[in-house]
Amino acid sequence: MLNFKFAKESIPFIITTSIILLIAIIFNNIYFIITLIIILIFILFFFRDPVRSITEDNNAFLSAADGKIVEITEATINNLKYHKISVFMSIFNVHINRAPFDGVVDEIIHIPGKFRFANKNLSLEDRERNVINISMGSHNYYLKQIAGFIARRTVFYPEVGEKIKKGQKIGMIKFSSRVEHYIPDTFEITIKNGDKVKAGITILAKRI
Repeated sequence: MLNFKFAKESIPFIITTSIILLIAIIFNNIYFIITLIIILIFILFFFRDPVRSITEDNNAFLSAADGKIVEITEATINNLKYHKISVFMSIFNVHINRAPFDGVVDEIIHIPGKFRFANKNLSLEDRERNVINISMGSHNYYLKQIAGFIARRTVFYPEVGEKIKKGQKIGMIKFSSRVEHYIPDTFEITIKNGDKVKAGITILAKRI
């Protein structure tokens, strides 16, 4: 039995590619058939959704994304200090995002943008992103889903007021992308720049 499935966002891509592939088979266009099979395999690979054993430590703040740590810095939001940790996701990473910590979704802001490389230090005004504010009791944490250069499409599943649980699937970003975590300074960072991380598994920080 396979230990993964595919994200629901893959369905339109799979259906469209399969229909075109069927037409190519009917017309016996071997080069087109081979090309479409390769495209279909890529779609299935990109939208894979592997089973995860979520880290259960109650004090652990987990990565929301698979990828590589490309930035660790400090930020101030509403006069409060936060650790900012950015994860770059290549097209080869699993693109399902997971909740890094329990909480309640307070606010979701979707901002459309232009096509840009997600791993470049460009203005946020140039890129589509979701900014999510999540309450965790006496503190809040924030996530930013930032779209990449192939497709500017960010998806966040929960709605405002919804409770989310650590490790829960909360969305995805189609194709190359970046996720930024804003973690309260009541947590201590446990990773470093360049580390590879997995959503729902890798601990980014621990509550002090």
